Order: sequence, then C-alpha cells, then structure tokens
Amino acid sequence: MDRMDRRSSSCIASLVFALAAAAQEQPVAARSFTPPDYGAVVFVDVARLDDLGLLGELQRSPLQMLGTMFRDEFGFSIDHLERVSLFMAEAQDASSRRPRHSIWVFEGSESVGLDQRRTDAEPERIGNAKLFETDAGLLCSPRPGLLLLEPKEGSGEPRLRDLLAGKAQPGVPLPTLLEVQSRPGAIAQIARVIPRDPREYRMLLPGVGEDWAEERDPPDVMSLRLAEDPKSKELSVTLLVRFASGDSGPARLEGRVAEALVEARENDRVALFRELFERITTKTAGRDFVATLPLGAGREALGRLTKFALMLGSIGMTAESAVLQEVEVVEAVEVEPVPVEEKPAPPPPERRR
Repeated sequence: MDRMDRRSSSCIASLVFALAAAAQEQPVAARSFTPPDYGAVVFVDVARLDDLGLLGELQRSPLQMLGTMFRDEFGFSIDHLERVSLFMAEAQDASSRRPRHSIWVFEGSESVGLDQRRTDAEPERIGNAKLFETDAGLLCSPRPGLLLLEPKEGSGEPRLRDLLAGKAQPGVPLPTLLEVQSRPGAIAQIARVIPRDPREYRMLLPGVGEDWAEERDPPDVMSLRLAEDPKSKELSVTLLVRFASGDSGPARLEGRVAEALVEARENDRVALFRELFERITTKTAGRDFVATLPLGAGREALGRLTKFALMLGSIGMTAESAVLQEVEVVEAVEVEPVPVEEKPAPPPPERRR
C-alpha cells in the first residue's frame, strides 16, 4: 500500500513539474503589455491585407515610402508582419492628471524582432527579452515574432521594464471601448473613448465645425473601421460615433456632416477626394451616428483606399507643417538637380510567414 502511495505521489509530482515546464514554454502574449485602463486601440491585420492583394499594391503606391522608413528603423520589412496594434491610455476629462501611456505591438514571423536592427550598441536584457533605448522610445523583443515599442513622447511613466520583470500587471480596456472594438471581418480599426473635453471634439472631426457635440448629449466613443463584406467581398470604411443618450447628439452630428460634405464636394482644393465625398452615406440609429464609405472590390477598392489614406494624412497635417513643406519644395526647385538614371520600381518582396 505504501509503495502504491509513493508511486502515486511520484506521478503527481512528475505531472506538476511537467505542467510548470509547459507553462514556462508558453510564448509571451502580445496583450501581456497593455496599459492600465486603456481607452484607445489602433489595429491593422497586415496578413489579411496581404491575402486580399492590398499590401503589395500599397507598397507600389505613393505610400511605399512609409515601408522604406519602417525597414530603416526596425531592420525588417512590413511583409514580415501579421498584425500591428497600438494601445493607449489617456486622461478622460480636462481635470484628470493621469499621464498618457501607449505601447506599439508588432507581431509576425521570426524576423520580427531586434536581431536585424543596425546598431553597434549592446542590448539590455531582462530574462529572455532584448531591449534598446532609441530616440523614438524603448524597443523590446520578448521573443522572436514579437516587437514592442514604448514611445518616449506622451507615454507617462515607463512600464515596459516592470511588466517584463513581473512587477506590473497588463491593463484592461475601459468598458466603453469594448462596445465598439473590432468585430468579425475587420481588417483595420481605430477605436477611442472620447474624453469629456470640448477641445477634443474639435480635433476629432476636423472640417465638421466646432459645435457638432454639446454637453447635454456628449459623444462617448468612436470607431473608424475598414472591413470586408463576407458575401460580396466588397470593402468599406465605417465611422461610428456613439453618444451618451442619443437624444440629440446623433442628429446634430449628421446635420453637421451633411453640411461639411456639401462644402467638400464643391471645394477645388480637395478635388482629388471628391469621388470619396460623393460616395459617403450617413444615418442615425439609437445612440449612434454612422457614416459609410463603400470602396468596392479589387483594384477599384485599392485606388479608393489609397486616396482615403492620403486624405486622412492631409487632414492630420497642421498649418505649420504645410508651410514647412512649401518652403522645402521652393528650396528644392532652386537647387539644380543631379541627373540620375531612373530604374523601374522593384516588385514588393514575397511574403515570408
């Protein structure tokens, strides 16, 4: 009997040790590094873009310079990525003193990491993780296929080292954010809980006017989402703004958007995007205002998606940066260009997953 008890104890001990070892071998999850009470998420399913043929086309579009900048900074190409996420925690009202905190998460093949980054500096190590301090912030690779960037600017107190050392716990999203986070079919999304600060409203929807939101029915959360219809395979971009009660907010915003679209369609300065403005439809439903831009399918969708990305970039450009760009153009014209033999652009690299 004693021998059976010893055998049972031995088996149980072996099982415990095996489970512990298996737990240690589990890969570090991307969501192990989220900020506390985060209220904003940016998500891009890079692998899905590639499956749809959009990634290669985007790499041949005017946006290809972003891919070059990415490769120069991180040492690997965008085609090695599967998914990119940005998690942000920020003050939710004008009186809050809680600092902002954000973390970029890059997931993909084993090439995603710090091994190919060009630097003479030796990495800092916490456990199996490699870390580098850069001008942009703290770069960290806890394992092959996972790269983290904790930006310096607007990130409050650094948390990444504490998370790696087990001195801090990953955060959870604000409940309001969960209402609009990505659903099936999403290829990319920006979702954000809107702070109770009127100054934020003007920045959220430039061109719509300063009085699209009011105190008696303020906006709670917004989402901008690129998705594919599972049946028609057509792509669309959808903006959703959810208000506190829906009594007046959705209708008020729909009116302001209608006025802004009329002005935009007649504005020759944004003629490049006129077709997009003409395709946008709006509606209200309960607490929600919804605007939809159908992109179509195939190369037609790609063309509109590229225009939409350029439009977002131009909206985000400040007056100061626009002036600086004009100065750079004038200086470039005054300098006699050096003749350079033009070569055809190379095709995008084959995806390596």
